Amino acid sequence: MPPMANSDKKTVVLGVTGASGSVFARRTLQMLEADERVGKSHLVIAGAGLKVLREELELEVSEKTAIAAKLAGGAAPKTSYLLDSDIGASIASWETSPSPWRACPSPAETSPPSTGIGR
Repeated sequence: MPPMANSDKKTVVLGVTGASGSVFARRTLQMLEADERVGKSHLVIAGAGLKVLREELELEVSEKTAIAAKLAGGAAPKTSYLLDSDIGASIASWETSPSPWRACPSPAETSPPSTGIGR
């Protein structure tokens, strides 16, 4: 199969809530980074999610650190970290929202992570 053109690649949002399940977020981010169909991903972590990452994965994370790379356990060049409080972020607009998104895990469940369609 020929390589995909950049315009054909997907943009994905990975949201991390405060529910237990940091391992799902880590593995999902690693998979997004490795998937050639994904051109860009946005990582959004709730404040409670940062605390869970610290406790479950023993990561030293704050809103000012290289969170995507720390969560992925290595380089994460396709992933940009967005503050959960940034109502002006590019993903906040319906017109520019990515097609797939994933919340790890959703507040109502702990396994498996929920998925949805942005459009």
